[in-house]
Amino acid sequence: MREKPLFALALALLSGLIFGEAFLFFPITLSCFTLILLLLEAWVFRSRLIPLGLFFAWALGFLLHQFGASPQAHKDLKKYLDQGKITVIAEIAAPLRHGKKHVSLRMKILSIASEPPVAKFTPVSGFFQLLIWDKNVGFEYGDRLEMQIKLRTVKQYKNPGSFLYADYQKRIGWHATASLSDATSLKKVGEGGNPLLKKIYGWREDIRKKIIRAVDSRTAAILLAMIIGESGGLDDEMRGNFIAAGIAHLLAVSGTHLAFIALFVFFCARTLILYLPETLL
Repeated sequence: MREKPLFALALALLSGLIFGEAFLFFPITLSCFTLILLLLEAWVFRSRLIPLGLFFAWALGFLLHQFGASPQAHKDLKKYLDQGKITVIAEIAAPLRHGKKHVSLRMKILSIASEPPVAKFTPVSGFFQLLIWDKNVGFEYGDRLEMQIKLRTVKQYKNPGSFLYADYQKRIGWHATASLSDATSLKKVGEGGNPLLKKIYGWREDIRKKIIRAVDSRTAAILLAMIIGESGGLDDEMRGNFIAAGIAHLLAVSGTHLAFIALFVFFCARTLILYLPETLL
C-alpha cells in the first residue's frame, strides 16, 4: 500500500464497480452487502489488515455503479419504448456526430405528449440516440426539439461471440434509439444546455467545418478523427491501414488528445503563475 497506493485504490474502485454490476437492482442484497462492509470496517479494517482508504474506494465504486444504472421511477423513459409513434420534446445533449450518410444526436428527453384529443406533455427522464439519415442537420448542442418518433429498445446481437451492443449502449447512457429520414420534421421549440459547453462545442464545430473546406474528403476524415475524435468519415480501408500500422489509437479519443489538453493546461497554468505577485508565490 505504501509503495503503490494509487494502484491499490484503483484496484479497490474497480472491484467495487464489478460488484455493483453483479448485484445491480437488488435492494435487499445491496443492504446486506452494505451491512457486511460496515461490520468488516468495524472488526477487520481497524486491525489494519486492509486500509480504510481501500474500503472507501470500494464503496465508492459500488455506489457509483448502483446510482448510475438505477431507473428513475415514474419518469423513466423505458416504459414508453416500443409503443409506436409518439410526440416528444428533447434536448441535444452532446455535439452532433457526423457519419458518411447520417448524423447521430445524443438526445436528453424532457417530456412526452399524452394521447389526443387533449395532448398534455408529461416530464420524462432519460437519453436516446437519434439517427437522422440526412447530412444537412442545422441544429446544435442545447437546441430543444419537438418531434414525432418511434422510441425503440436497443437490440442485442444474437450471434455467439458478437459485440454486446445493447450492453454497451446501456453503459454509455442510451436508453433507446430512434431514426428519421431527414430533419425537416424537427421543430425547434427552445434552447438549453450549459453555456460554457455550448461555446466549446461551437469552437469544435468551427474546426470541423474549416477542415472540411480546406482539404479533400479522405484527408478531412483522418484529421477530424485525430483532432476532435469524430471518426464517422473513415471507411474500412482507412481503418485497416491504421490498424496494420499499429497506430489505430490516433483515430479515437486517447492519450494523444489528453496530451493536447494537458499541454494547453500546462501553458495556461505556467502563464498564470508567472503573472502572480511575488508574495503569493
